[in-house]
Amino acid sequence: MSELIIPFDTVEKLPFSVSNHLATLPAEAQQEFLIEYKRSERTSIVGYLLQFTFWAHYAYYEQWLLQVLFWITGGGFGLWWFIDLFRIPAINKEYNQKLADRILRRVSFKYKGQKTNAQRTIQDMRTEKVAPKPRNFYRNAYDPAYPTVEHLNIGFLLDCEMQTWQVSNIRQYDYDSGYTERDLKLNSGNEKAHLYLSWEGQYLEVVFAKRINLHRLAESLEIAIKTERTPHNVIDFEGVTYYRESPKEGTIFELSVEGSPYRRTLVWEYYDDSHTQYIRIERQGSDKFKAAIGKRIADFEITQILPKNKEEEF
Repeated sequence: MSELIIPFDTVEKLPFSVSNHLATLPAEAQQEFLIEYKRSERTSIVGYLLQFTFWAHYAYYEQWLLQVLFWITGGGFGLWWFIDLFRIPAINKEYNQKLADRILRRVSFKYKGQKTNAQRTIQDMRTEKVAPKPRNFYRNAYDPAYPTVEHLNIGFLLDCEMQTWQVSNIRQYDYDSGYTERDLKLNSGNEKAHLYLSWEGQYLEVVFAKRINLHRLAESLEIAIKTERTPHNVIDFEGVTYYRESPKEGTIFELSVEGSPYRRTLVWEYYDDSHTQYIRIERQGSDKFKAAIGKRIADFEITQILPKNKEEEF
């Protein structure tokens, strides 16, 4: 399956079957769908304006027979007009859902048989002129004699939370807001963890976390995301109350793979009142979710940093 490149504020308005099918289409097809959908999409605000001014909201939604009947009967002698005050949001939603389904059918037929993002090789991605590239994460020069958290790379050893870990994989999240974050996967024997690094001004913010089953946090989380397109605002877990921050949408780059293949994602972060305890939920594609729980730590709590190759340079 490919990955959705359509903005999540648009995905939220689409029927689940449409967004799920879109994820199987190549990026060009998804982009064409998005352009046509945004061009023809209806809004409740315009629907209300036409109802109050020309009594022409059914024409706006291309229901011409109903529009003629509405005019002939004077809006059902006012009763029909009054009822529509409460029905326009539903009429608008139904129109946009049918519009999405109609556009999807046309686009699917046009791009039938073409390779999806997931089917393309890394060489395909490297040769695409429009393929995005990861942003520069580093703020300071690398000193091999004194390696820092900022320059942790694959193969590096480090001590954290009274254990020795090795960096086995690195992903970079370039969010649409301009914010950049790195996810370092750590291994210590059979244990796995993650370091999330991001810049707050000149300060390097560090979160140490471990994966957790989404259903352990709350059984209804996955259902809420799939139906309401967003998780709960508040999560209570093991006696701690976590509050959701603003969502972050962007692109993930696999830095450990040649050519840095990428995909779209949406991240929700939660913090407790002290802004120390941390929960993270990621959505990748239409039905793939990951969750992690941990805490913010200071960069000096990561010690004994040792490159795999002491002469390695950045």
